[in-house]
Amino acid sequence: MSAYQLGITIGIFVASLVDGWLSADADWRLMLGAAAVPGLLLFFVAMVAPESSRLSMKMHRRDDAAIEMEKIAPIGDDIEADLNGIAAASSTDQAGGA
Repeated sequence: MSAYQLGITIGIFVASLVDGWLSADADWRLMLGAAAVPGLLLFFVAMVAPESSRLSMKMHRRDDAAIEMEKIAPIGDDIEADLNGIAAASSTDQAGGA
């Protein structure tokens, strides 16, 4: 948790330094463009990221969940056991009133 907070604090500090550096020259277009870079990177990473196996199981798409699990599971991992565990956890969450 503290590493997360430290990362946020460092990000705010760096953004403040860059803002101060760019505002001296009134380069607001460059500031706006620099702010778009992380958003674009996140967009492209989201395009290639695997879907959530838990969401697929929740939507009753076990075959899709197995395909996505194969992409991220270590070699020799029992995917069916993992999917059964996800299904059991999901049914427990639903029974608990969530």
